[in-house]
Amino acid sequence: MAKSKNPPNFDPSKMFNLDPQQMMAQWRSSLESFNVPGVDMSAILESQRKNVEAVTAANRIALEGVQALMQRQTEILQRSFEETGKLFQNFDPASDPTERLAQQTELAQEAFQQALANMRELAEMASKAQGEAIEAIQQRFNESIEEIKAKVAAATK
Repeated sequence: MAKSKNPPNFDPSKMFNLDPQQMMAQWRSSLESFNVPGVDMSAILESQRKNVEAVTAANRIALEGVQALMQRQTEILQRSFEETGKLFQNFDPASDPTERLAQQTELAQEAFQQALANMRELAEMASKAQGEAIEAIQQRFNESIEEIKAKVAAATK
């Protein structure tokens, strides 16, 4: 068994186990200790709760995208191994050298085209997942701006 190089009592798998409810409770207790006249602490907390939800949704979308990408990469790798096995079965070392060279050139060209298609597909999948995650954050940002505008308008009346 390999010895861990992590410091004692440090578990990297627990680094990102954030509990949004616990975070909100901590923020609530911190903000409640400040009693600033004219500042609606519950509105600030509600806004922060929505921000945390948006980040959580974006992280979930990103994770699902990474999982789909990894699954597709695995499928591509398995298919590549199967196709390589078939090539070796069909390879005839006793055939004419010119014919073998032509066959190998054709196979190399097909493999190159397939690799490009696979890379394009994976890049599109990654881009789509990233776009969806960014969209979740952008939507919350726009909502936040509208909330601020509404508060400013209400304060100036």
